Amino acid sequence: MHAERIVLSLLIAAALLFVPCAAATGDAGYADRIIVSPDDDRYDIAGLDNAIRSIGGRIYPDEKDLITKNIPSGMKRVSVRLDWSGHSHAGTDSVSLIICTPDKSILGQYEDSSDGTIDEKISMGLSDSPSLPAGTWYFYVIGDSVPEEGDAYTLNVLYS
Repeated sequence: MHAERIVLSLLIAAALLFVPCAAATGDAGYADRIIVSPDDDRYDIAGLDNAIRSIGGRIYPDEKDLITKNIPSGMKRVSVRLDWSGHSHAGTDSVSLIICTPDKSILGQYEDSSDGTIDEKISMGLSDSPSLPAGTWYFYVIGDSVPEEGDAYTLNVLYS
């Protein structure tokens, strides 16, 4: 029964994400030229003018929270950090992150281990030359395996 619920949840998630975050038709879009790689999660955004901080609240089982952020023109790098650590049952919860460009191309779905460290944080760097696309970026936080009471999370975006 649990496996059936997971499969059904994944199918529903895929259907919901297809419409708002489908790859652009015709032109390959931005996704083909943007490099996504593990990023350093030790930066401190306090006092930085180029940091966008979102306190997303709580993520619940099988829930998908959408956070949109405007990235200005001329930015060559964006650092994204999703953090759901700090709860009493550390190491047991699973949250993932889907990142979409302004043209709604999906860059990927990232999990705790995507940045090379399992620490209930996802830290990814996005880069492009000459610059990343300006406009509204889409960040989906997904509660893959969290307790019924949910987990608090924070999404930080730093651009340069």
